[in-house]
Amino acid sequence: MGIDRISRSTDTDHIETLPAAITRAYFDTENVSPGDEINIIIETENVSDNSEVSITVFAEDDPENVQPDTLSGQISSNRLRIAYTPLNGETDEEALKEHLGPDLFRIFRFSAVIESLEAEYESSDNAMQIGLPGVVIEGIDEQFAPHQEQLEIRYRFIDIHHTIQGTRLKIYASNYEDSNYPDDGALVYSEDIVADDRPHNVIRTFRWYGNTTAESGPLQQPGEDLIYANPLYAPYTVEITISTENEDPDSDSNAKINYKRIMEDESEADWQFKVEYDSIEFELGEHIDLENAPDPQSTAWIQWRLNELGYPAGPVDGTSGDMTERAIKNFQRAHWQVPWPEDEDADRTPLVVDGQAGDNTIAVLESEQVERRELFSSLDDLFDSDANVKLYTWSHIFYQYQSDVEDGEQEWDNSNRDEFWDSRFSPRSFPRHDKEEMVLNRPWIPIVAKVMIKSRSGEPVFCPHGAGNVRINFSINDPNEDLDITSSDASSTPRQFVDNARQEVDTATGDNCPEDHEGVRVSDESENYKKYMHVGDALEPWETQDDSSNNVVYVECPTQGRGRGQAGIYFIPSYQAGDNFKIRAEMDLTDHPNQENIEPEDGPLTSESAAITNWRKMKVAAFLRFGTRAAPGEDEPSLEARIRSGLDEYSNAFTEFESPVFNESIEEFVSEEEYKNLVCDEYNLTTAEERATVHYRPDTCFYAFDLREQNDGETARAYRSFVRSAVEEFCDRIMEPMGKIAVNNVRKRCREGNVTIDFQPHEPVTVYNNKGAATETVVDNNYRASTYAIGLNNGLVYLDIVLNERLNMDFAYLLAHEIGHNAFLYHWENTSTGTMSDASNYEDPSNFRTNTDHHDHNDMNCIMSYPLDFFVFPSPPAGLTLNGTAINSRGDYVNYVRGQGATHQRFHQLAVNYRPNFCGKCLLKLRGWNVYNLPQSY
Repeated sequence: MGIDRISRSTDTDHIETLPAAITRAYFDTENVSPGDEINIIIETENVSDNSEVSITVFAEDDPENVQPDTLSGQISSNRLRIAYTPLNGETDEEALKEHLGPDLFRIFRFSAVIESLEAEYESSDNAMQIGLPGVVIEGIDEQFAPHQEQLEIRYRFIDIHHTIQGTRLKIYASNYEDSNYPDDGALVYSEDIVADDRPHNVIRTFRWYGNTTAESGPLQQPGEDLIYANPLYAPYTVEITISTENEDPDSDSNAKINYKRIMEDESEADWQFKVEYDSIEFELGEHIDLENAPDPQSTAWIQWRLNELGYPAGPVDGTSGDMTERAIKNFQRAHWQVPWPEDEDADRTPLVVDGQAGDNTIAVLESEQVERRELFSSLDDLFDSDANVKLYTWSHIFYQYQSDVEDGEQEWDNSNRDEFWDSRFSPRSFPRHDKEEMVLNRPWIPIVAKVMIKSRSGEPVFCPHGAGNVRINFSINDPNEDLDITSSDASSTPRQFVDNARQEVDTATGDNCPEDHEGVRVSDESENYKKYMHVGDALEPWETQDDSSNNVVYVECPTQGRGRGQAGIYFIPSYQAGDNFKIRAEMDLTDHPNQENIEPEDGPLTSESAAITNWRKMKVAAFLRFGTRAAPGEDEPSLEARIRSGLDEYSNAFTEFESPVFNESIEEFVSEEEYKNLVCDEYNLTTAEERATVHYRPDTCFYAFDLREQNDGETARAYRSFVRSAVEEFCDRIMEPMGKIAVNNVRKRCREGNVTIDFQPHEPVTVYNNKGAATETVVDNNYRASTYAIGLNNGLVYLDIVLNERLNMDFAYLLAHEIGHNAFLYHWENTSTGTMSDASNYEDPSNFRTNTDHHDHNDMNCIMSYPLDFFVFPSPPAGLTLNGTAINSRGDYVNYVRGQGATHQRFHQLAVNYRPNFCGKCLLKLRGWNVYNLPQSY
C-alpha cells in the first residue's frame, strides 16, 4: 500500500522507479497482561530511512471509556520497532474493569501512516487482547418451571492467559433461611463448570432443571426424591465465581468475579430469575393411587370400582358399611349376571339385590362390558367458572322390592301402597325422603387443585416438583338457584312457593335444601362451610384440615411423593335436586415472609369450578301397549313425542328421564300363555270350552272376552252401563296380577324405572236407541267405556287411552300425574283423596286420604289434581249465585265454571283447558325435600 516512489538508476539512459509500501505491521504478542509492555513492529519496503511513522492504537469497538493512544517513530532499514504499554500500564482491578467495560477484556488494533509518503496500513490481520480473567453472564430466563423444563443461563469466560483454575455456578435465595448462610440468604444450588465448558470468549449455555443442593431447610435434598426450587423463596440470584490459584473458587480470596448485570444506566444489579405461580387449575381426582391399586375383589377394590363406574360408594377405606352396601345394591339393580350373551337383546338373569359382593356381582364388576354412569353432564366444562354442569343422582323409580327372591325375580312389595290402596300406614310413617335414604348415597367426589407454574414462555404448566409446600384453602359457594327452571314466569305460584321455601334458612348461606327438610345446609355459617367437604385424611395422600377462624378447610401441598404440587379434597354434595355448588380454591400466603414477592398484585391466586347443580335421573324402563294411541293419519313417532312431553314436566323439578324410552307391544313382557292363565285363574275358568272364551289381543285391547251385543229392548244407557261394569270388573281383577307379571318380566331386562302400560279397555261396540224396534237408531258405532289411570309406588302405571281421548285432556299431563304416584306424589284438591278436610292428626286412618301437607294450598293447578269434570265434581263455594239464584249442586257448579271461562279461578281445571303444573310442594318433594314441615302456603 502507498504511493511514494524510489528512483534507481541503472544507466544514464534509463531510470527505474520502485513503489514504497508498508508490507507488514503487527503486535509482537497477541495476549498482554495488564501493566505489561509490548512492541509494535512495522516493516516497509522502499521507504527511506528516517521517514516519520504515526501510529494510532485503538480498541476494536472504540468504546467511549477507552481513548486511542498515539505513537510515532522513524523507519530505519525499512523497519520500525516501538514499545507500547496498553492502558497506560493500569493494574488496579477496579480501574481496569472501568476501562475494559462489562466484557472484562478489549481487543486492540492500530493503524500506521507514513505521512510524507501518504502510506497507511491498518493491522486488520493482527490484534492484541488485554483483559482480566473473569466471567460475563450474557443473560438468563426470567422464569421457568423446575423439573418440567430447564433454566438457561448464558455465560462467557474471559481467560486470555488460561489462568482460570476453577469455576463454580451458584444460585442463591435471599428469602430462604439456611443455618449455614444466616446473613446473605441460602445457597440452594452450586455446580462446578469444567474446563471444557469454559473456552475463552465463547458463549455457552448452562441448563438447570431446578434441583437443589441446599444443605439445610425445606430445600435440602432428603435422599432419593429430589427437591426442586419453588416460588416460595423467589427471586433467585445467579453468580459465577472463578479461581486463578486453586480448584476451589470459594476459597480463593483473589477470585475475579464479574457476574453482575449492567443496567441501562450503567449501574450493576444481580442476575435474578423467578419461579412463579401462575394459576390454580381443578381436575377430577382418583379415589386411590392407581399405581398401587388394592387387590381385586377386596372391599377396597369393590369400593373403588363402584365409584369408578358411577355408583357412589364413598371413600375407599376397605371397610364395608351402609354406603358400600347401598352402592352394591344399586349396581346389582342395574346389571345382569355374566357371562353376558353376545346378543344384547337376549334375556339375562339379573343379579340378586342383596348388597353382598358375591361371585356373580364380582364377575360383573370385573367385566369390560359394564357401562359407566357418568356423574356429570360435561367433564369438559366442569371446571369452567362460566359454565353450568349437571351432577346426576340416579334416583330411579322402584324403591320397594323384595331383595331375596330366587333367580333375581323382583316382586313388588304390597305392604305400603300409600293413599291408593291401604290406610294402614300414614304418609309420614314412611315418606319418600326416608325411602331415598335407604337407596341413595351422597357422592364423595375427589377434586384436586393443581398448582400451575409459569413456564419460560409465560404459559401455565403443571410442575409438581416446583410448587412447594403451599397452602390451598377450599370453600363451597352456593350460587343463587336458577328459578327459571321451575318456571320462567316469576309470578307463577310454584315458583313463588319454591323461592320462599329455599329462603327458610338465612339467605347469606345460600339456597340449597336446609337440614330441617332433609338437606345439608345449615344457617350457622361457622358450620355450613364444611358441610360439603370431608375433613380428614380419607383422600390419600392429602389431609384436609379445618380452619374455623376463616370458615375454610385447607390442604398443604406435599413436596414429596404422590400428590405433590396438588391439594385434594373430597367434595360431598347433597343428593337433593336443585342444590347447586361452586368449588373455590385459593392460595393462602398469609403471614408468609416472602408474600410480597410471591403473590400477584391483584391478590391471591384463586380458581372456581363451574356452577354444579344436582339433577336427578329417572327412567321409563318400558312403555308397553294394548292397542295404539295413534289417531287416524298419525304415526307412532308422535306418541314418542307425547311421552317425552309428559316426562319433560319433571324438568321443573331438576329431573331428567334417561333415553331411550322403550315403546313396545305388551307381548314383549307378557306372553299369551301367562295372560290366559291369569284370566282363567281369576275367573275360575277350568274347562277347555271356558278357556277358549279368553282372548289375548295385544294389538287392540286389554279386555279378554267378547262383549255381547246390545239386547233388544235394552236401553243405550243400560248397555253402556253393562259394558262399563264388565270392563271395570275385569280391570279390577286383572290389572294388579297382570301388572305384577309385566313388571317382573321387565325387571329381568331393566330393573330400574317406571313401567307404563297404555291400554284400550275393550274393542269398540255399537250402541243403539230402541234396539230391536222399528225406530232403532245408532247412537254410537264406536263406543268404548273408559276405566281409570293409575300409578303405583312399585313403578307401574296404567293409562286408559279412552279416558284421555274422551276428556280431550293432554296425554302428557295424565302421564306425568301417574308417574308422579310412582315417585310418591299424592293426590290433591279436587280428587276423592285430596279433599281439604282435617288432616291435623295423621295417626287417625280416617284422615289418611286428605293429603293436605303434601301440597301448596294456594295452588289449585297441581298436576296431582284432576280436571273438574274428571268424575270428581267439587261442591260449589258457599254463597255462589248465578243471576241471583244460588248454585247448590255440583253439576250446576261445573256448568257455572264453564260459563265463566278464563275469568274463573278454576277455568284451567276443565279438561279441555287442562294445563296444570306441579305445585311447589310437589316440585320440592320430587327434588328430595321433606315437605311435611313446610307451611301449607306462603
